[in-house]
Amino acid sequence: MWEKVGKILGTNKSYQGISFLQTNGQLVSHTKGIANTLGSAFANVSSEESYSQTFINYKKQREKRRIDFNTVTSPAYNVDFNLHELRRAIRSSHPTTPGSDGIHHDMLKNLSKKSLVLLLILFNRIWNEHVFPMAWNRAIVIPILKPGKNPEDPSSYRPIALTSCLCKTLERMINARLIHVLEEKTLLTEFQSGFRYGRSTMDNILILETAVRDAFITKNIQYRFSSIWKRHMIVIGILNDLHNMGFSGNLPFFIQNVLLKRTFNVCINDILSDNFIQNEGVPQGSILSVTLFIIKINGIIHNLPPYVHGLLFIDDFQIHCSSMNMSFIERQLQTAIKSIIAWADKNGFVFSSQKTTCTHFCKVRGLHPDPVILLKDAAIPVGPVVKVLAAKSVVQQLDKVHHQGLRLASGAFRTSPVQSLYVITGEPCLKLRRERFSLKYYFKIKQNPSHPSYERVMKPIFGQFYERRVSLIPSFGHRMRPLLENFNLKNIDISPKHERSRNVLTIDDFNKLPKSTTAPSVYIQEFCYHRQKFERYDTVFTDGSKFGDHVSSAVVFNHIIISRTLNKHCSVFTSEMFAIYAALRTIRLLFQKKWIIYTDSQSSIEAILNASRQSHPLVLSTIRLYFKLQDRNFDILFCWIPEHVGNTGNDEADAAAKAARSNVETFVPFQDIDQVLKQTVLTKWQHTWDLELNNKLHSKQPSITGFRPNNLNRRMSVKLARLRLGHTYFTHKHLLNADPAPSCSSCSTIISVRHILCECPKYCVLR
Repeated sequence: MWEKVGKILGTNKSYQGISFLQTNGQLVSHTKGIANTLGSAFANVSSEESYSQTFINYKKQREKRRIDFNTVTSPAYNVDFNLHELRRAIRSSHPTTPGSDGIHHDMLKNLSKKSLVLLLILFNRIWNEHVFPMAWNRAIVIPILKPGKNPEDPSSYRPIALTSCLCKTLERMINARLIHVLEEKTLLTEFQSGFRYGRSTMDNILILETAVRDAFITKNIQYRFSSIWKRHMIVIGILNDLHNMGFSGNLPFFIQNVLLKRTFNVCINDILSDNFIQNEGVPQGSILSVTLFIIKINGIIHNLPPYVHGLLFIDDFQIHCSSMNMSFIERQLQTAIKSIIAWADKNGFVFSSQKTTCTHFCKVRGLHPDPVILLKDAAIPVGPVVKVLAAKSVVQQLDKVHHQGLRLASGAFRTSPVQSLYVITGEPCLKLRRERFSLKYYFKIKQNPSHPSYERVMKPIFGQFYERRVSLIPSFGHRMRPLLENFNLKNIDISPKHERSRNVLTIDDFNKLPKSTTAPSVYIQEFCYHRQKFERYDTVFTDGSKFGDHVSSAVVFNHIIISRTLNKHCSVFTSEMFAIYAALRTIRLLFQKKWIIYTDSQSSIEAILNASRQSHPLVLSTIRLYFKLQDRNFDILFCWIPEHVGNTGNDEADAAAKAARSNVETFVPFQDIDQVLKQTVLTKWQHTWDLELNNKLHSKQPSITGFRPNNLNRRMSVKLARLRLGHTYFTHKHLLNADPAPSCSSCSTIISVRHILCECPKYCVLR
């Protein structure tokens, strides 16, 4: 912690500047010379010198083929950017160090609307005219020493590139469109989990775990081979992949400008090196870099033989194969590696042999040799045999660490019961946490049918085998079935996720009137004036309600009232959004084209305006239907109005929502499922705590909600916690020393906190 404080204050002693470097047997100590030495080392990484002659010849052949990104048609991803996209890109930016132009992200966040419009005009000119500011191709590189490396060696430093924040903002807007097209057209392999919405390393872990457990149950041998790439890629290869994917027009032209003619200067103590050229590879520090890398490495999965399966997380690549025949596994993996190396030689990738490993999963008894798998004439090291995954005895070791952490945090005495520790800290046991997060991950997969583990989780195989061999832990899909029944979530439908891309029109006539200081009559008068202004628009009032287990929505037209009852697990926000969605579904069947949808849910309006890929599924469904109606020349506006101020339409919608009893909707959004899981875990935890009748804390705190935080210092907080727990050094030290329990000299009863504070007559005066 003090090291971080020192960095903030600028007094940190751990960081020392680069005093000198050694290169080619010569000592370089001048600051300018150090900067140039590092710049030369960084430039060589992206030069042709780092590639084999075979690859250089292949690269020259590729460069002779002209890539034509011109197009007669105008794809949707090539249209001009709008103000909403610009604001979203600025809002999602981080306060990183600016480039050579000195423009910071915080400056962009504080621009006026007029300035944003001018900036948008500039961006659209760059976008449409296929030009690129020369300053944006230049980066300032800060060298950072890699952990544990020799500070005198130029190759021991990692380049951190500082580029223009303006360029990053435009790249962020373009990257959002690029990712949208890649996902919408399923151009990326489903086995790439890195930097993709709704995906994580847990997906790859689950696929591998399922494969290993299924191999165990069928008495197969499982082998896992893992490697990391060194990132050398040819620019022409990236552009060629974009062309093969069907991209044309403004988007690939911009990416081409980003990749070509890159230069950088190394900065040491505010002194810049000479200019250096980055010939190949994606620019470090660019927003588009990761996406372009994913596109480039995407084809590697298609080069695996049928019995070998591969997984990617950006540049981390893992393949696995299972069989009862060791020779078969060896042949398959060796064939796969030869195919991968051939693909890598053509695409500018290099294996990191130091980080390449092989793991053997096997339950077969008796001696059997590990396979010999070669990576360019060098045997890949094979780790120890893994016979069990996540055994209960191993998982239980985490409980000890968890309990020790709770004791340290609360200051509880070492003899305090673990159930008391959970309650006084407000932290459930790890078993309940694992159940909750496992179910949450299960529903996350269930809402996405394109997930690579969807079939194996929703329809797990080898069920009868696992039932016969109860000693083996079943795969994830089988483990979730009893949990779903235990949590009463077996028959819940999950809303699918959708995407969005355009603007939504809203009216904010009533936001300027704070409800706390505005009389209902003022709102009614303002609404009458508002209706005169929009008299050509028909009205729709929506509302949602939740009371106990009753959740419902209602929509009120002039002569039509539509109400729906939702699943009891849905939230109030879901009921409000469903009412808006139901209004749009009804509007599409009517002849009138101009509508205003009124809602008293400010959060629903904000969710629609600020929708993103991570938004509530009903928000995305509402927006998608809204855009379809726009394409059919519907003119629909959204407007927030305050509730319970005498507005007839709003009051009718409120009453209809509360009275809804039929037309049950069974779906539950994924966002609401997490709240259900939290509540169910709390209920199970409370049930366990209710059985602890002899626990000293239970009489003082029968609820698991715990105590309110106090403002006492650490010493007093520890004393208070130990008194509440009923375990102190004075009353329970005998348990540590194996002595008999101490008794009260006056009462001849065992000493306890309760006896001293409440019962013993010796302390009546002190009380």
